Amino acid sequence: AKNYPRMKEKRITIQFRLEGLIPSKKNTQQIVQNKTTKKRYIVPSYNYTNWNRKALKTLTMQAANLALKRGIKFPIGVASLSIKFYFKDMVRRDLTNKAESIQDTLVDAKIILDDSWLNLNPVLIQAELNSKKEHLCDIYLSFHN
Repeated sequence: AKNYPRMKEKRITIQFRLEGLIPSKKNTQQIVQNKTTKKRYIVPSYNYTNWNRKALKTLTMQAANLALKRGIKFPIGVASLSIKFYFKDMVRRDLTNKAESIQDTLVDAKIILDDSWLNLNPVLIQAELNSKKEHLCDIYLSFHN
């Protein structure tokens, strides 16, 4: 049998953008009680749930465009993730909690298969002040196509 040269898989990077301040899912949870069973459980806050619904719509639309224009098939199995937050002010914010909100939403939107370290590694989180005075977040996924 002939040895054909193996096609090298190309690593590609795709970008998503979310506007507005990303809420922390973990820091805004609430305890609620089931009226019938009296059992208590934890739910995300209204602020997070509302943001998640809007972010799902935005990310799903952006993913559909990427699938059409670049032929990308979702969900992506193994990738590296880079998140860049642009804040409009110097208020202290927890980047890891905000990144967790984004990762969970990427899974909810079926853009990535899972956000465990086996699928999403490495993860880079960074932030800077935005001179345009608005909150933005750029999300970059790099993977082999």
